[in-house]
Amino acid sequence: MLPRLIIGAILVNTSFWIAALGVDLSNVLGYSVYDLMMGIQRSLSGASQYNTTVPTWQVISAYVLSAGGAAVGLSAAVIAAGGFGAALTLLIPTILMVFLGALAAVAILAARQAIITVCIIVAPLAFVAYVLPSTEKYFEKWKDLMMTMLLMFPLFSLVFAGAQLAGLAIIQNATSIIQIIIGMAVQVAPVVITPMLIKFSGSLLGKVAGMINNPNRGLVDRTRNWSKDRAALHAARVRAGQERSRVFNRNPVNRAVRSRDMSRRRREALKSAYEAQTANDFTERDNRRYRNSEQSIEAMNRRNAVRKQQIENNFGRTAVAQRLEFDKRIADTDKQHVENEFNASHHGHSADRARRVAERDKHRIESEHETSWNNAVRTTPTLLRGELEMKAAAVKAEAAKTKLEKLHAEVAAQGDGTEYLVNLKGVSTPEHQAILRIARETKTDTNEHTYAAMAKGMAERKAKELIAKDLSEVSKGTKTIEVEGVAIHKYAAGIMGQSGELAVLAKAKTDSSSALVDDIKNIKSTMDYLESTSPFELLKMFKQKDATLEQRVAYATVMVERGGPGNVAIRQAMDFLDSEFAGNPEADHLQYFKELVASMAPGAMKAGKDMEFWLTNSRDSSTNQIRSLKDLSNDLKTWNALQVEAFAGMNMMSQLKALRTVARSGNVKMYDQMIADIKLDSASYANLKPGVKEAMEESATSSYWDDANVKARAGNPAGFDFDNPW
Repeated sequence: MLPRLIIGAILVNTSFWIAALGVDLSNVLGYSVYDLMMGIQRSLSGASQYNTTVPTWQVISAYVLSAGGAAVGLSAAVIAAGGFGAALTLLIPTILMVFLGALAAVAILAARQAIITVCIIVAPLAFVAYVLPSTEKYFEKWKDLMMTMLLMFPLFSLVFAGAQLAGLAIIQNATSIIQIIIGMAVQVAPVVITPMLIKFSGSLLGKVAGMINNPNRGLVDRTRNWSKDRAALHAARVRAGQERSRVFNRNPVNRAVRSRDMSRRRREALKSAYEAQTANDFTERDNRRYRNSEQSIEAMNRRNAVRKQQIENNFGRTAVAQRLEFDKRIADTDKQHVENEFNASHHGHSADRARRVAERDKHRIESEHETSWNNAVRTTPTLLRGELEMKAAAVKAEAAKTKLEKLHAEVAAQGDGTEYLVNLKGVSTPEHQAILRIARETKTDTNEHTYAAMAKGMAERKAKELIAKDLSEVSKGTKTIEVEGVAIHKYAAGIMGQSGELAVLAKAKTDSSSALVDDIKNIKSTMDYLESTSPFELLKMFKQKDATLEQRVAYATVMVERGGPGNVAIRQAMDFLDSEFAGNPEADHLQYFKELVASMAPGAMKAGKDMEFWLTNSRDSSTNQIRSLKDLSNDLKTWNALQVEAFAGMNMMSQLKALRTVARSGNVKMYDQMIADIKLDSASYANLKPGVKEAMEESATSSYWDDANVKARAGNPAGFDFDNPW
């Protein structure tokens, strides 16, 4: 404000000289332009084709009105051109236009002189108005009017002198009286367009002012904008109470400003809130009044929205709309092509690299900010307190949520017997009874939901089993099921062909097996302790006719975990399955049993080579038939060339089984070689059980390997039947 006050004081005292200087510059520029153009005209006048001076309006009028009888000063060529009727028709409206234009021009020029005089007189007041922001608009109006009037004279001089020069050129080259009249009309045209020059002066003045004093780059406006910004910043700081000086913040005037600003903001907020409330009240009342009528505002708005959608849909069905939609989608696709081409270009790679660099820097800066913040929180007491308060509030909210979830779980389990609800305090009896009723219904509904979910799971599991069975049988050719004339496993494979068929079969088998695995785990976890610790009790349950596949796999996996006795029991269980399914060795029950035991009881694969071959579905190379465990156990090929590490990793009972099988085969050489190889590997030999080392000291022909001695050493638990080669 102070700089503007100083500038205003200077301008007020020099206003007369500033205005006089503007008038002088306008006059000098106007006369200079006019003299320049008139000098050019005088130099061209000597080349005129006329014998005397250039004709005047008096001469032309006399010539036309006398039909050529008073053609003084005109050349013979012009006279010969004739055309007096046409010349008379053109001359009369031209003279009338010139007369009226001259009157308007005289009035405007006279008004210009008066306006300039008044502007000079009120110049001090205009400069005073410049000082205050609220009256600056009056200074702007005075400045625009003064500059328009000053600029008008140079423009009029330029246009008038140019018209004189152009008209002279037309007259000098005229070949008829009509062309002479046109040339003279051109000379007086500026008089007619004088009113237009005022508007043009203002427009030109605005453009010149814009170039000289651009709002963004001009010196005056830049200074003014800076001062306005500083004033706005100061005002905002005062309203926020954030002045640098505490004394200034406590200033009664500033407090009043802040109070008035708060009141204004509250009035505006209340106005918006009241208007929103009024609109809601109106909508509610309108809906209530026209509840069952289509005349309600809400109904009309929705009907219009529906109608608009219907119109768009109807138009979308037309050929024009479809063509436009096609063109739009083609354009979108082409846009994607353009983007792809750009991305694939050198510029695209450079832009992507720049983007990645910017993102990397952003992440780095964010990490630095996070580090700075965490360190500040840890070392600044006030920040640390706020952080701990936030954490404590979050823990309390989580604890309250957990307590509520606990209550939900208790209600689902106990219903109206939930202790918290039974002992609920501070509620009326009807309210308490209502809460207990809701809890009772919640328990019932929860149980029904659980049972329904179980039934749904069982149905889904059965469906998966049936699908897996159907796919397996169809793929083997034992069953025919088709969809649209195509076998189901081929139909489900789709375009993937043979690889898809294998994937479909594997997926179906996996879905079916996952349910079996869950059941097996559940059976194991709910098994009686005495049963789970007695392999032979498990064997009895295994052999029951009504035992399911899941139960037998669960019993077998527990047997494997029970060491030597479990090894004996699992072998008898496998012999039972071989005999049970001897007529159909490839039955799904036996096959699933092997796969599930192999995957769920890894120890079974290490119990012996015969067990490993049996679980992996070993076939006879000559007959391609699946062999039983007895066949595999008594076949020397199973134990031939047995690696020492493999022998050492087997169960003790399996090691004795291997030695006994080879010893009783009569192949003494193979037996002696096996013993020698095991003893040669000192590390493996050292890890063998004492009972195995003792057996290795016996020869192949020793009675040590007789059935009676083997049974005596193994023991005979109550009710156990040794039907296998042991």
